[in-house]
Order: sequence, then structure tokens, then C-alpha cells
Amino acid sequence: MTEETKEMVSICYITGEGGTLASPRLCLHLHRNEAVVSRVAQQLLDHCLEKVPDAPARKEVPREDVKHGELLQELHSRGYFLDADITAYGRLEAGDLGAGDAGDAGDAGDGDGTVGPIEAIGLSSNLKTRDRAFALAMSLAILLRLEPGTANMICNNFGVGELLHQARQQRGLWTVKTKLPTDEEIFRFQMALTTWPRGNPSRFLRFEQLEEV
Repeated sequence: MTEETKEMVSICYITGEGGTLASPRLCLHLHRNEAVVSRVAQQLLDHCLEKVPDAPARKEVPREDVKHGELLQELHSRGYFLDADITAYGRLEAGDLGAGDAGDAGDAGDGDGTVGPIEAIGLSSNLKTRDRAFALAMSLAILLRLEPGTANMICNNFGVGELLHQARQQRGLWTVKTKLPTDEEIFRFQMALTTWPRGNPSRFLRFEQLEEV
């Protein structure tokens, strides 16, 4: 495969309207469609849907294509996919599929740490490629909910290990960027604000003791 025909795939996460920091939505932008991952996109989604209880067939997965919508505005505001103008958003109802630890970043473990709906967004310049982008995005969103061994086996069979690696990295980066403070961290911060400064208290002058310079 030459560099000229090798496709570019970009992955990121956003919240979107109604989303939360703990349950972001996976976004995948497919720039070209000559590479292997595009040709296996539909079959990959078929296989992944078999792992989701009561999931519909691929062509029946709820999907909404919107031009210049709220999701695209959030992507553009973050500097993502500025050449895109349509988002293909899909949502699957799903429970716990056996995901790994929620707090792991990078390749430390699979699982986005959430239960409930699986949401994904595919973007590309034309409908055919956007269909493939959506299939890849939804597949990755499902794979990230599965046990590591199962997800890795599927990826190896379809040759999309690099995509899963990228999705894991981006999910880990999102976790780091959006980490909410724990109750203990909040308590320590509040205590730091109300604690007398360290050192000799006599060094600290009252306001009326300050001399004009």
C-alpha cells in the first residue's frame, strides 16, 4: 500500500448536547477510503453488533445525519475536522458488556468505563465514505466496551488494531484532560485556602502596617 492511497483516520472525543464528561462520544473522521479499514468497515460492525445484546442489524442502527449541527459546532470549536460539514450520529442501547477499568489510559486496558448507551459519530466528505466512517466509529465504541481479549481478537481478525490503539489513546487523553476532583481533593484544596501560611507568622504584616513605597 503506497502513501498516496493510504487513508487518514482521525479519532477524538466530545460530549455533545446531553452528553457528560464521564461518557463522551467517539468521533471518527475518514479522509479517504482506499485502505483496508474502509473495505472491512461494514463487516466489522456486523461482527461487533453480535456482541451487543438485542442489538439491531447494521442497517437498522439508529442514525441521524445532520449538516452544520450542534455536534459539528463543538468539533469545530475544539479545532477538529474543520473541513467536515455533516455528522452521522448513532446511538445503541447497551448495558455492561464486560468493560475494563474506567480509569486506565493508553493501552493499560480496554473499556471506556461506562454502561448505558453506546454513541458514535462518523464524518467524511461524501455519503459513501461517511457510511464507512460511521461503521468504524460505532465498531470502535463497541470494542472499547468489550473485554480486552475479545476486543483484541476481533481487531486482529479485521486488521484494525491500529485504530483501536488510537481510540484507546484518545480516550485516555480525554480522561486526563477532564478528570474531576475527588471529594478528598476538594477538601484538601479548601483546607489549603483557610490554613495560615507556613513560616513565621510575624513575617506577615497587617494591611495597616504596610508602608507606601
